[in-house]
Parts: sequence; structure tokens; C-alpha cells
Amino acid sequence: MNAIANLFSYQCIRNRHVTWDLERPLKCYILAIDLCCLILPTAAKKQHRASSEISMDPLSIAASCLTLIAAVGNSTRYITNFVVSCRDARQDLAAISRELSDLDMTLHILKDDTQANGPNQLPEDLRQRICDIMGNCKSVLVELETLLGKYDGAGLERAARWALSGRKDAEKIRSSLGAHKGALGLVVEATTLHMTTATAAETKKVSKDTSLIKEYTMKIVEQLAKQDQILEDIAWIRAVVSQRATSDQERTLVMDKYLDSVTDYAGSMCGDSVSDDVAEEMRCLSLEAPTSSRDSSNMLSNRVEPSPFPSYETPDSMTIVLGNTHRLVEPQPDYGLGNKHIWSFYLRASGEEIIQEVKVHLHPTFVPSELRLTSSPYRVTRIGWGIFMIRVTIVLKPGYLWQNGNGRSLKIGWKLDFNGFGSSASHEYAVTIEKDMGLS
Repeated sequence: MNAIANLFSYQCIRNRHVTWDLERPLKCYILAIDLCCLILPTAAKKQHRASSEISMDPLSIAASCLTLIAAVGNSTRYITNFVVSCRDARQDLAAISRELSDLDMTLHILKDDTQANGPNQLPEDLRQRICDIMGNCKSVLVELETLLGKYDGAGLERAARWALSGRKDAEKIRSSLGAHKGALGLVVEATTLHMTTATAAETKKVSKDTSLIKEYTMKIVEQLAKQDQILEDIAWIRAVVSQRATSDQERTLVMDKYLDSVTDYAGSMCGDSVSDDVAEEMRCLSLEAPTSSRDSSNMLSNRVEPSPFPSYETPDSMTIVLGNTHRLVEPQPDYGLGNKHIWSFYLRASGEEIIQEVKVHLHPTFVPSELRLTSSPYRVTRIGWGIFMIRVTIVLKPGYLWQNGNGRSLKIGWKLDFNGFGSSASHEYAVTIEKDMGLS
């Protein structure tokens, strides 16, 4: 309105030699309005475009969650109706239904954790990646409904067709849903880590006596363990997704960018170094942890569990992920021995139910230098100064063989990585049963 008034005054001044009648002021006013109609929309468009480039609608994650929750509900009902008329698909689709149920729960939690006015303000890049990955997930649900539609309708041959190809396609979709569920679950765990980090910081402010200092130290150790678990799960999801990279490059690229953003977000919360007492506590807990039971901490409820092989009658590929997390130990003034590092080596594999044990061979300076891990999680945490090659032997249970001619034992290696928070790599090795190799 100020622009209108100014233009009106300016035009009237220009025409001050003209007798003031009703016609000229009216023409001036109309001219001013015409100019503003040209200027204001253009400015508004520029402002809107700049705003959309700088920041995303904070409600878009919640809206995407609600849209995907509705789609999950539709897919669940579709499965129920399909199984009623095709009983042979019940077991295969029950596994997909479980993934959908877990995904639904994850989406509800994610919607609450990422509210625009909530305590967990996510980086803008990560918020966009979350919406992208939910778009990916929606396309997987479309694939599921397309698959079921392909086998819909009456006919005795449907069961045979499902057994021939439908079951295999359903397993691929289940695996993809599991990867997306686990990927979205990473954000839930990262936001939880964010809140516990803030709580630990408050504890540190009042830690004046020994008991509070110990409490603060243990909180930090718990946070670091959770951070390590998130980074390990990211590595595993990358490996699972990479198996389908050749079939859907665009979807894989979206997932990779998303995992990169989650890695940066989760990795930035606890810092890149720890105090000497925290590092020592982490090492001691690793030594005390039993090697014959699964990790009871349940750090990541939505983690992507290793999938069992569909059959061992023909060679099947086992996915193996090796890697390590890493942090610098804050130097002590009286040491003078160079930088110390605390690292956690981990191994994760599909078909873990057929692994008898994992032998880990460390540098001879570590005592003990040879470890036997009889069940997952296969993880070793130590403090040291130098980088070296960790030698690993994966021993299968009797009756199973590595197809590459190594019998039941497969030897692989991992060189520790002290750059950033560490790294990982995935491998594929074929496994078969003894009778297929003529050894039964």
C-alpha cells in the first residue's frame, strides 16, 4: 500500500500544473495499481522460490508419514484379501505383513519425533532425504500390489505359478521393505541418541561428586555404543540395498544419499574423540561381554535382521559386512606415546544361523590376540596406537561348505580405518550343502 501511495503522490506532483479535477487523480491511482500488480506478484514469486530453495516445509515429514501410513494400511488389507483366495501364499505374505506392521510403528514414532516444534530439529538436508526415502518406500508398496494383482483371480494354476515365481518376487519385496523400515528406524534411533546426549550434558554440569561423575561416564559409554550400532546398521543396509543396485539404480542412489545424511547426523552427536576414562570403560565392557549370546542392549529395535537363506539345495550367496568404528582418545599430558585410538571391529552376515564361530586374529601385541566368537554380535573393541590387518576366519556348521573350495572355513581380512568414524565393506560368498559337492 505504501508503494501505491508513493506512486500516487509522485504522479500528482508531476501533474501539479494541471487543474485538480476528479479525472486525473483517478487515472494516477489506476496507474499506481497497475504498476503494483506487475511488481508485487513478481516479488512474491521470487521470495517463494528463494524460500523453497533454502528451506523445506517443516510439516512435510509429518505429511509424508501420514501418506505412507495410509498406503501401508491399504497394502495390509490387500494382502489379507489375497491370502483368503490363495492359501499357498500365506507364509510368504505373512513375512511381508510383519514388515508392514513394523514399518507402520516406525512411521508413527518418526512423525512424532520430527515435529516442527519438537526438540529434535533435524538438519535440512536430512529432512529432505527422509521424504525422498519415504517416496522410495511408497514405490515398493506399489510393486507389492502389482505383484499381487498379477496372481489375482481364480484358477487352480495360480498356486503353481506363485510357487514358481511369485514366492521369489515376494521375498525381494520383503527384503526391500525391511531395508526401508530399517533405514527409517535409523532416524528414530538417532533422534533418541540426540535426546540422551542432551541429558548427559546436563548431568555433566552438576557432576561434582564421584557418583555423578561415574554416572556421566556410563551415559557417555551408552551413547557411544548406540552410535556404533547405528553406524553398523547403516553399513548393513548399504550391503542389502547394493544387492539390488543393478535392478533399480535410481532407488539405490536415493538410499545412498539418505544413508550419507544419517551417517553425518548420527556421527556428529558424540564428537570424534573420547576421554581416556571413557575409552577404558568401553574396552572393559567389551572384554566382559559374553561371546555366546546376542547383544541384549536392544539398541536398534528396527534393525534389518540378517535374512535366512531360502534353500541350501542350490548354492546361495551369503552377504558379509566387515568394518570398524573409530574415535581418537584425548591425549594425556604424561603419556608422550602418540595418539591412541579406540576402535570396534564388527562382522555381520546373512545366514548367521549356519555360522558355528568366527575367529578373530589381532596383532600379537594385544592379549589375547586370538578370539573365538560363537554367536552374534561379532564385535571386538580395543584401544591401540597403530593400524593393522585383522584376520578373520568364518567357520560354518557341519553340513555346510563354502563353494570356493575352502571347506567349512573362509578366511578374509580387514584393515583398520582410523579416518573419521571408520568404514566398512561388503562381500558375497556362495554357500552350499555337502551333498551338492559330492561329499555327503
